[in-house]
Formats: sequence, C-alpha cells, structure tokens
Amino acid sequence: MKRFLMRGAGFALGGIAFAAPGAMAGSVDPTMGRNHAPGIGSPPPDVACGFVGRPNGSFPAGSLQAGPACPPVTVKRPSIATTGLFTDAPGSTYMICAPDTPCFRPNGLMNFQGATNYLLNSDAPASQTTGSLTAGTYVLWVIGTGSATPSAGTATGCSGFATTVAGTPTVFTCSGPGSVNIAVSGALTRFQLENSLYGTSHYATSYIPTTSAPATRQPDIILVPIAGQPSVTMAAAYVPMGAGARDTQTILQLDEGDNNQRYDLDLGNGMSAVGPGLTAAGAGQPLLSNGSTIDGAWHTGVAGKMAFEVSSTGFNAFAYNGQTPATGTGVTGFKPSRMQIGSGGNLNHQCNCILEWVNVWWQALTLDQLRQLTESHP
Repeated sequence: MKRFLMRGAGFALGGIAFAAPGAMAGSVDPTMGRNHAPGIGSPPPDVACGFVGRPNGSFPAGSLQAGPACPPVTVKRPSIATTGLFTDAPGSTYMICAPDTPCFRPNGLMNFQGATNYLLNSDAPASQTTGSLTAGTYVLWVIGTGSATPSAGTATGCSGFATTVAGTPTVFTCSGPGSVNIAVSGALTRFQLENSLYGTSHYATSYIPTTSAPATRQPDIILVPIAGQPSVTMAAAYVPMGAGARDTQTILQLDEGDNNQRYDLDLGNGMSAVGPGLTAAGAGQPLLSNGSTIDGAWHTGVAGKMAFEVSSTGFNAFAYNGQTPATGTGVTGFKPSRMQIGSGGNLNHQCNCILEWVNVWWQALTLDQLRQLTESHP
C-alpha cells in the first residue's frame, strides 16, 4: 500500500528541428553528473546523474550516459517526443526527439506522461470539430498571440469551457462522449487538445505535433540499474510542468524491481496539501518539522529540490527546499536494485517535469547535509 506526504544535433525544417538520434553534438562536461554546488559538504554521491545542458541527439536510441558516476540509463518511449511546452513564447520553435531517445530542455531531462493530441494540423491551427471523444477530462492549450475557444459539439454534460490563450491552459470535462468544437482567433502557431493515457489527472504536457489524424506520445520510461544498500540518501532537483489536479507524481523512486517495496520522492498527492512527498514501505512518514505550510498547489516552472534518507537502524528524514528536515523512525530498510526516474514504469504516477539531477548515497547523511542538498546555490 502506498503512503504519501502532502514534484542539438539536428537540422531545421520550418519551425521544427529534428534531432539526429545517433549524432554526437559536442563534448559533455564530465562534472555535470554530480551535484557539488558551493556550500554542500556532503561526500560524493555513489550514483550521480546530471541532465542540465545536454544536447538532443547526443545519445543513441535506448540509452543515456549522464556522467561518470551514473550507471547506464535505459530510455523507452516508442513514439517521438518534442521539446515544446505550453509555456513557450510566440514564434518559438521546438525539436523532435526520435523514439526511445531522451528529450532535453536546456535545464534538464524531460519526462512526461503519455497523452494524445486530438487537434489536426496542430502546427497550423484552424477552427475545427474533433472526432468523437470519450467522456472525461481534457486540456486545451495554445502557442501564439491568438486564442482558441472550446464548445460542445455532440459531447454532453460539459463544464469548464473557456477562451484559451498562451500560457493559460483550459481544463474541461464532458460526462458524455462526442465531439468538441474549437474556434480559433488571431495568430496561433501551435495548439493541443489532450488527455492522459493513464491515471485520472490531466495536464498540459509536452507538445505532440499532428497532421491529418490525432497523434499519441507514449510515456517516458527511464530506468537505471543500481546495487543498493540498506542505508540510503536520495535527492533530486526538478522543475514541475503542466497545470492540473492534485495527484501524485513521482520524481524519483528506488525499488526492488517492482513497485511494491520502494523509496519515493513524490510531487504532490491526493491529500489536502501538495508539494514534497515520500514513500517507504511499512512505516508512517515524517511531516515537515518546522510547521511551514506547503501551499495548495505546486507551481509550474518553479524549480524544487527534495532529499530523503533511511538508515539501516530505521531512522528516516526528509528535506525540501532548504527547510529544516523532518524526522521519523521505524522505516524498514532494504537493498534497492532499480532507480526509476520520473516514475518510470509506475505509469499512474508519471511525473510531468524536467529533471535537473538525481543523486544517491549508500549511507545516511547528517541532517545538516540533507538540508543543504535542497538549498539553492549559485
């Protein structure tokens, strides 16, 4: 039972750049795989995967080597993905990342849940009526200086329709299946009407280009083999993307090769507060000890850092964005053998986020070191 607290090498064609999956686009700084920002006195991590500044197209399909202390990373996504986001500026371009290759923004590795874009010819937005959509929740977003306004076609029981402009997705729900009308006004360069392939929450995810038919981007499944120990400290820096309902999104998970016994760093959950979270099998979780309120929603585009540790004696502690660590006891330690980045195969908890780095130590750090890991540093 899971428990939670309260996150180019290529060439251009029009507005699109296609990443060549086998091309090496310059050298990669070997120190990027570590998080040794000024002021952090922790020992070097045993596992250190850094993703900032890496070029698209610089890794072959299915693999990602992200630093000398990072084991081989397996990347699975049997569809293209793009670097486009709903926060992009008018006139911006995007890159296409080939199937099973990592997709990077300048600030890190992209990880998004699977979704389908139901609007046709999405790089040339025009008013249209969708095909028949199943009953459920959908997200509409646009890029450009115009707007798109949804309304019911044959769909019934719809609520949440609103004129949609760049940077402000519209989330609507229809209780009955059917078509939806999209009226375009002004100068739009991209638009997307999507819903999630898994789970019940829906977000503005990364851009899915279409032509004459709807298109689907499969979820990113990013896995790393590890040889863990009963004492562990795990930390991650991330940027959450997409606006939507409160649900669990797992940034980083250490497990035994399944989703049962595991340590998690979770971005939000279905409880009354949304923000940092963690999971460990067989124990209650520590609350933030300094009494600070975590506000009612995580913030799109705002970077965060989390760190969680479990010692072989059962002591555990959790830190978030430089706050005083919360502590607890009774966690049953185990030896993890797999690291899932951005939820990996646990598709109902897929993180819609950009990962800057993930670090793991096979020891419990001091509480001050744990706090320092989550501070902001120049």
